[in-house]
Amino acid sequence: MKTKISLLLLAILCNISVFAQSDFDKYFEKKSLRVDFALSGNLKSQSAAIQGLREEPVWGGPVKNLIDKFNYGGYYINVYDKATNKLIYSRGFNTLFEEWRSTEQAKTETQSWTNSASVPFPKVPVYVEITARDKADMQFHPLLKQEADPKSIFIDRGKLEANKVHQIQKSGDSTEKVDLVFIAEGYTADEQEKFVADATYGQSAWYRKNRARMFRVKVSSRTLPSIPVIIHSV
Repeated sequence: MKTKISLLLLAILCNISVFAQSDFDKYFEKKSLRVDFALSGNLKSQSAAIQGLREEPVWGGPVKNLIDKFNYGGYYINVYDKATNKLIYSRGFNTLFEEWRSTEQAKTETQSWTNSASVPFPKVPVYVEITARDKADMQFHPLLKQEADPKSIFIDRGKLEANKVHQIQKSGDSTEKVDLVFIAEGYTADEQEKFVADATYGQSAWYRKNRARMFRVKVSSRTLPSIPVIIHSV
Protein backbone atom coordinates (compact mmCIF):
# COMPACT_ATOMS: atom_id res chain seq x y z
CA MET A 1 0.00 0.00 0.00
CA LYS A 2 2.81 2.41 0.96
CA THR A 3 4.60 1.60 -2.29
CA LYS A 4 1.48 2.43 -4.32
CA ILE A 5 1.04 5.75 -2.49
CA SER A 6 4.71 6.65 -3.07
CA LEU A 7 4.43 5.83 -6.77
CA LEU A 8 1.24 7.91 -7.02
CA LEU A 9 2.90 10.92 -5.35
CA LEU A 10 5.91 10.56 -7.65
CA ALA A 11 3.65 10.49 -10.71
CA ILE A 12 1.81 13.63 -9.51
CA LEU A 13 5.08 15.50 -8.94
CA CYS A 14 6.35 14.49 -12.38
CA ASN A 15 3.14 15.73 -14.00
CA ILE A 16 3.37 19.07 -12.15
CA SER A 17 6.95 19.47 -13.35
CA VAL A 18 5.99 18.70 -16.96
CA PHE A 19 3.08 21.17 -16.86
CA ALA A 20 5.33 23.88 -15.41
CA GLN A 21 7.97 23.36 -18.11
CA SER A 22 5.25 23.34 -20.77
CA ASP A 23 3.97 26.70 -19.45
CA PHE A 24 7.44 28.18 -19.94
CA ASP A 25 7.71 26.75 -23.45
CA LYS A 26 4.29 28.14 -24.32
CA TYR A 27 5.09 31.75 -23.41
CA PHE A 28 8.88 32.13 -23.40
CA GLU A 29 12.13 31.42 -25.20
CA LYS A 30 15.31 30.52 -23.33
CA LYS A 31 16.65 34.03 -23.74
CA SER A 32 16.34 37.12 -21.54
CA LEU A 33 14.52 40.39 -21.91
CA ARG A 34 16.44 42.96 -19.87
CA VAL A 35 14.22 45.76 -18.67
CA ASP A 36 16.10 48.98 -17.91
CA PHE A 37 13.96 51.39 -15.91
CA ALA A 38 14.26 54.50 -13.78
CA LEU A 39 12.86 54.90 -10.28
CA SER A 40 12.31 58.55 -9.42
CA GLY A 41 11.04 60.22 -6.30
CA ASN A 42 11.71 61.24 -2.73
CA LEU A 43 10.59 60.34 0.78
CA LYS A 44 6.91 60.94 0.04
CA SER A 45 6.40 59.48 -3.43
CA GLN A 46 8.00 57.57 -6.29
CA SER A 47 7.36 56.74 -9.94
CA ALA A 48 8.87 54.49 -12.61
CA ALA A 49 9.59 54.73 -16.33
CA ILE A 50 11.05 52.17 -18.73
CA GLN A 51 14.26 53.43 -20.32
CA GLY A 52 14.95 50.55 -22.67
CA LEU A 53 14.52 46.87 -23.49
CA ARG A 54 17.32 44.54 -24.54
CA GLU A 55 17.35 40.99 -25.87
CA GLU A 56 20.08 38.85 -24.32
CA PRO A 57 21.03 35.34 -25.50
CA VAL A 58 20.82 33.37 -22.23
CA TRP A 59 18.12 32.77 -19.62
CA GLY A 60 19.64 31.60 -16.33
CA GLY A 61 16.48 31.79 -14.25
CA PRO A 62 13.72 29.27 -13.49
CA VAL A 63 11.64 27.46 -16.09
CA LYS A 64 9.30 25.84 -13.55
CA ASN A 65 8.53 28.19 -10.67
CA LEU A 66 7.61 31.17 -12.80
CA ILE A 67 5.35 32.94 -10.29
CA ASP A 68 7.02 34.31 -7.15
CA LYS A 69 4.55 33.72 -4.31
CA PHE A 70 6.80 34.75 -1.41
CA ASN A 71 6.06 38.50 -1.54
CA TYR A 72 9.64 39.34 -0.55
CA GLY A 73 11.35 42.59 -1.46
CA GLY A 74 10.30 46.17 -1.98
CA TYR A 75 9.38 45.78 -5.65
CA TYR A 76 7.96 43.22 -8.07
CA ILE A 77 8.31 42.82 -11.81
CA ASN A 78 5.28 41.08 -13.32
CA VAL A 79 4.77 39.83 -16.88
CA TYR A 80 1.24 39.32 -18.24
CA ASP A 81 0.17 37.64 -21.46
CA LYS A 82 -1.39 40.49 -23.45
CA ALA A 83 -4.10 38.36 -25.06
CA THR A 84 -5.49 36.93 -21.81
CA ASN A 85 -4.01 39.24 -19.14
CA LYS A 86 -2.77 36.08 -17.38
CA LEU A 87 0.19 36.52 -15.03
CA ILE A 88 2.94 34.35 -16.57
CA TYR A 89 6.03 35.48 -14.66
CA SER A 90 6.85 37.46 -11.51
CA ARG A 91 9.82 38.15 -9.25
CA GLY A 92 10.39 40.29 -6.17
CA PHE A 93 13.53 42.39 -5.80
CA ASN A 94 15.12 45.24 -3.84
CA THR A 95 16.95 48.38 -5.00
CA LEU A 96 19.36 50.93 -3.57
CA PHE A 97 16.81 53.59 -4.49
CA GLU A 98 14.47 52.13 -1.89
CA GLU A 99 17.21 52.50 0.71
CA TRP A 100 17.98 56.06 -0.42
CA ARG A 101 14.34 57.07 0.08
CA SER A 102 14.80 56.42 3.81
CA THR A 103 17.69 58.91 4.13
CA GLU A 104 17.65 62.53 5.30
CA GLN A 105 18.56 63.62 1.77
CA ALA A 106 15.29 62.21 0.39
CA LYS A 107 13.34 64.61 2.63
CA THR A 108 14.52 67.62 0.62
CA GLU A 109 15.62 66.21 -2.75
CA THR A 110 14.05 64.30 -5.65
CA GLN A 111 16.32 61.90 -7.53
CA SER A 112 16.13 59.34 -10.35
CA TRP A 113 18.06 56.04 -10.22
CA THR A 114 18.56 53.57 -13.08
CA ASN A 115 17.79 49.89 -12.46
CA SER A 116 17.66 46.69 -14.49
CA ALA A 117 15.66 43.48 -14.17
CA SER A 118 15.69 40.41 -16.42
CA VAL A 119 12.67 38.31 -17.36
CA PRO A 120 12.42 35.38 -19.78
CA PHE A 121 12.09 36.55 -23.39
CA PRO A 122 8.42 36.35 -24.44
CA LYS A 123 7.20 34.62 -27.59
CA VAL A 124 4.08 36.79 -27.72
CA PRO A 125 3.23 40.41 -26.82
CA VAL A 126 3.12 40.93 -23.06
CA TYR A 127 2.58 43.63 -20.47
CA VAL A 128 5.52 44.39 -18.16
CA GLU A 129 4.50 45.79 -14.79
CA ILE A 130 6.62 47.27 -11.99
CA THR A 131 5.01 47.44 -8.56
CA ALA A 132 6.29 48.86 -5.27
CA ARG A 133 5.47 47.99 -1.68
CA ASP A 134 3.72 50.76 0.25
CA LYS A 135 4.91 50.60 3.85
CA ALA A 136 1.60 52.08 5.00
CA ASP A 137 -0.29 48.86 4.15
CA MET A 138 2.67 46.58 3.15
CA GLN A 139 0.92 45.82 -0.16
CA PHE A 140 2.31 46.14 -3.69
CA HIS A 141 0.91 48.92 -5.88
CA PRO A 142 1.58 49.51 -9.61
CA LEU A 143 4.16 52.10 -10.68
CA LEU A 144 3.94 51.32 -14.39
CA LYS A 145 2.46 48.80 -16.83
CA GLN A 146 3.70 48.87 -20.41
CA GLU A 147 3.34 46.63 -23.47
CA ALA A 148 6.40 44.80 -24.78
CA ASP A 149 6.21 43.16 -28.21
CA PRO A 150 9.04 40.65 -28.85
CA LYS A 151 9.09 41.75 -32.51
CA SER A 152 9.41 45.44 -31.71
CA ILE A 153 12.15 47.37 -33.47
CA PHE A 154 12.70 49.26 -30.22
CA ILE A 155 14.20 46.20 -28.47
CA ASP A 156 17.99 46.50 -28.54
CA ARG A 157 19.45 43.43 -30.26
CA GLY A 158 22.99 44.76 -30.67
CA LYS A 159 26.02 42.53 -30.23
CA LEU A 160 27.18 42.06 -26.65
CA GLU A 161 30.80 42.55 -25.62
CA ALA A 162 32.65 39.23 -25.84
CA ASN A 163 34.19 38.96 -22.36
CA LYS A 164 36.18 35.83 -21.54
CA VAL A 165 34.34 33.41 -19.25
CA HIS A 166 35.97 30.61 -17.22
CA GLN A 167 33.90 27.98 -15.46
CA ILE A 168 35.04 27.20 -11.92
CA GLN A 169 32.45 24.64 -10.86
CA LYS A 170 29.37 23.07 -12.38
CA SER A 171 26.80 21.18 -10.33
CA GLY A 172 23.91 21.02 -12.80
CA ASP A 173 21.73 22.99 -15.16
CA SER A 174 21.16 26.70 -14.46
CA THR A 175 17.40 26.17 -14.35
CA GLU A 176 17.86 23.92 -11.30
CA LYS A 177 20.71 25.75 -9.56
CA VAL A 178 21.82 29.19 -8.38
CA ASP A 179 24.47 30.76 -10.62
CA LEU A 180 27.19 32.80 -8.92
CA VAL A 181 29.30 35.07 -11.14
CA PHE A 182 32.56 36.69 -10.03
CA ILE A 183 33.14 39.91 -12.01
CA ALA A 184 36.57 41.55 -12.27
CA GLU A 185 35.46 44.93 -10.97
CA GLY A 186 38.57 46.91 -10.01
CA TYR A 187 41.07 44.70 -11.86
CA THR A 188 43.01 46.04 -14.88
CA ALA A 189 43.83 44.10 -18.05
CA ASP A 190 47.32 43.40 -16.64
CA GLU A 191 45.84 41.88 -13.48
CA GLN A 192 43.77 39.14 -15.12
CA GLU A 193 45.91 36.33 -13.71
CA LYS A 194 45.60 37.80 -10.22
CA PHE A 195 41.83 38.00 -10.64
CA VAL A 196 41.65 34.35 -11.69
CA ALA A 197 43.69 33.37 -8.64
CA ASP A 198 41.57 35.54 -6.31
CA ALA A 199 38.30 34.20 -7.74
CA THR A 200 39.50 30.61 -7.38
CA TYR A 201 40.58 31.26 -3.79
CA GLY A 202 37.24 32.90 -3.00
CA GLN A 203 35.38 29.96 -4.47
CA SER A 204 37.35 27.38 -2.51
CA ALA A 205 37.21 29.36 0.75
CA TRP A 206 33.56 30.42 0.71
CA TYR A 207 31.70 28.09 -1.62
CA ARG A 208 33.43 24.72 -1.30
CA LYS A 209 30.18 23.13 -0.17
CA ASN A 210 27.89 25.28 -2.29
CA ARG A 211 26.13 23.28 -4.97
CA ALA A 212 26.00 26.08 -7.50
CA ARG A 213 27.61 26.75 -10.84
CA MET A 214 30.36 29.37 -10.63
CA PHE A 215 32.13 31.35 -13.31
CA ARG A 216 35.03 33.79 -13.54
CA VAL A 217 34.37 36.61 -15.99
CA LYS A 218 37.34 38.63 -17.25
CA VAL A 219 36.70 42.34 -17.74
CA SER A 220 38.99 45.33 -17.51
CA SER A 221 38.45 48.24 -15.13
CA ARG A 222 40.46 51.15 -13.71
CA THR A 223 38.21 51.66 -10.72
CA LEU A 224 38.86 50.58 -7.15
CA PRO A 225 37.87 47.01 -6.23
CA SER A 226 34.32 46.29 -5.10
CA ILE A 227 32.47 43.10 -4.18
CA PRO A 228 32.41 41.19 -7.49
CA VAL A 229 29.39 38.91 -7.10
CA ILE A 230 26.18 38.68 -9.12
CA ILE A 231 23.58 36.14 -8.01
CA HIS A 232 20.98 34.66 -10.37
CA SER A 233 18.25 33.18 -8.17
CA VAL A 234 16.44 29.99 -9.15
